[in-house]
Amino acid sequence: MMTGCKPERQEWVDMAKGIAIIAVVMGHIGFCWPHSRFLPLNVLLIWLWHVPVFFMIGGFFLDDKKLVHPVAFIKRKLKTLYLPLLYVYVPVLLLHNVFISTGVYDVGTNYSGHHVSWWGATDYVVQGIKSLLLVGQEPLLGAMWFVFVLFWAQTLLSVSSNLLRKTGRQWEQNAFDLVRFLVLLCLAVLSWSLTAMGYTKMLFSVTLVAAWLIYVGMLLMRRLRPQFDNGIVALICVVIAWHASCSVGGVNLVENRFHDVITLTVSALACLYVVCYVAKLIECRSKMLTAVLSSIGRDSFYIMGLHFAGFKICTVVLDQLGWDIPLAELVPPVGHCVGQFFCYVLFGAGFPLLLTAVLRRLKAAVGHRTVR
Repeated sequence: MMTGCKPERQEWVDMAKGIAIIAVVMGHIGFCWPHSRFLPLNVLLIWLWHVPVFFMIGGFFLDDKKLVHPVAFIKRKLKTLYLPLLYVYVPVLLLHNVFISTGVYDVGTNYSGHHVSWWGATDYVVQGIKSLLLVGQEPLLGAMWFVFVLFWAQTLLSVSSNLLRKTGRQWEQNAFDLVRFLVLLCLAVLSWSLTAMGYTKMLFSVTLVAAWLIYVGMLLMRRLRPQFDNGIVALICVVIAWHASCSVGGVNLVENRFHDVITLTVSALACLYVVCYVAKLIECRSKMLTAVLSSIGRDSFYIMGLHFAGFKICTVVLDQLGWDIPLAELVPPVGHCVGQFFCYVLFGAGFPLLLTAVLRRLKAAVGHRTVR
């Protein structure tokens, strides 16, 4: 047990999100990790847990008082998720042709199954409509699929909660939770089954799984209320995570590929406990690292959206220093070079933080002048 420290709830949650987003950034770098059958570092440190844990944290502070009122709930999500998404997405979209002309994109490069091309006026309109509908595929913002799915999954959770509450008006809370648990579990299993049969559509397939993971995170905090401060439990969770990484490997939610729903849920819960335990432990021991990780966690949305742009800047810098890394590659191929790997991690997380800090200062300055 950790004693002598009572961290604020929001601080350690931000730190946990900070740890998770760093893992996301690391996972998008083409680094050749040392690998052995019983110590798959890339799976343990990244691919087993980073996105599932993010979804579970997304359910931490949800409650039925808001969920069962979908109109009001969705309005809040439009303000907190949808509009910030467009603030990031639209400017990058408008620069599409500029990115091709400057070598940031290459028409011959395969970007996760897609190729870029020069756009005319009609293409900009079509792609703009796609971005408004949260189905855009701009390479530089490829990681924003997570935000698309998060929005739709929370919407699904709210609408389904409302419908189930109307269906079972006489249900006690326990019965309501169990029925909703069963419905969301069945939807997640349906999604996995369809993918196993060769049918996968991200906004459908992944949303069903994400809604389940979000609900598990919600139930965890509301029902069990773990303190994430038990070292023995953390060690047990480490063993579970290690066993899962060795036996079933990583998780690729963007393609809805994982071993099965139960293994996904158990391994994600184990990793969630470890991440939150580490966050609380750091909070008790290091004010500086706490400040850094919580800052990263609070702006994880922008790091998710802009870390590929940070990679591009890092590539330009490294090429100026004598390396020859192709600018058009979305995932920088650093091979076994540990130094390059950490440079990309630094730029991938640092550039979005710097940009958002500058924009906030500009906004504050403009607002101050307007008031005067």
